[in-house]
Amino acid sequence: MKYQIREETWPLIDQFFQEMPESIEKLPTFQEALAETHKQSVQQGALSNEHRLVLRQLRRKFSHIPTGLVQHIEATSDIERLDHWLDQIILANELADIDFNRPSQNQYSHEN
Repeated sequence: MKYQIREETWPLIDQFFQEMPESIEKLPTFQEALAETHKQSVQQGALSNEHRLVLRQLRRKFSHIPTGLVQHIEATSDIERLDHWLDQIILANELADIDFNRPSQNQYSHEN
């Protein structure tokens, strides 16, 4: 059986939750949505921080970082890969020593 709420009932539901906002937290669906949103927010924050760390270390160690490489790093969503790059940056003597898993080694060579 599918439940339906009549259109004229929505304002009453809205008023109820405005007057008793703590009640919405008792709904399992709301709790699940809130937990998922929090999880995604934490993951996005961690990913953004990893991007920042990789780029910061590259800029501190090497004088020129091609724009295409910066975009490639920022587009990477694998935190383990970003961590691996951080490890490689420590050991690298030049930018070419780092394996950025690029399709072509010369892909970024002509960009600013």
